[in-house]
Amino acid sequence: MNKQFKTLSEAEDFYDIDYISELTYSKGNDCTSTPSKQLIKDISACISPIFSSSPMKESKLSLGDTIKKFMTAFTSVMSYRLQKQILQCLYQHIISTSGGHAFCSFVENDFLWKSLSAMKVLHTEGKHNLLYHLSCCFSLKEGNGLTRMPLNRMPYGLIDYNIRFFSSTLSQRLGLEEHYALWLETMVAHFGQKWLCLF
Repeated sequence: MNKQFKTLSEAEDFYDIDYISELTYSKGNDCTSTPSKQLIKDISACISPIFSSSPMKESKLSLGDTIKKFMTAFTSVMSYRLQKQILQCLYQHIISTSGGHAFCSFVENDFLWKSLSAMKVLHTEGKHNLLYHLSCCFSLKEGNGLTRMPLNRMPYGLIDYNIRFFSSTLSQRLGLEEHYALWLETMVAHFGQKWLCLF
């Protein structure tokens, strides 16, 4: 194939190679209590058969040696496509471990790459890293278990509506978050038509 493609990445993109398929856990197993053997079985099912043709001698390595070998291969041998697929697999595992299967379905599969692309655009345009700051708004504060931005007041509803509006391809059925809707009603009640025109 080296005659047809200049780089490995070109060949991977042309054949749309998936080294690791989407990580899915066996139904009925809670991620926090999944035995290590079951986890290995789930991950093994996601790995492409292409790796079975790669010769590897059995050896007893310490965890540190294993990590060193992996990091060396990751940064110097693996293609960018394989790096992304491994990161996606690890990321899905962390999501599932921290929040279970319901949380897995809440976090979109392409979130990692969408957020990276968005941050790169903001960086290129000289803007603030709003994705990071937004995450800080909804992270729990130490000690009291509350978010920095209250989720039951108007500012959240305003941000919720605007973000979903600009990210949606169909904006007709977005709906309004209840606290934002109440704020709109209150402003109309107090200021009437003048406020509606300003809004």
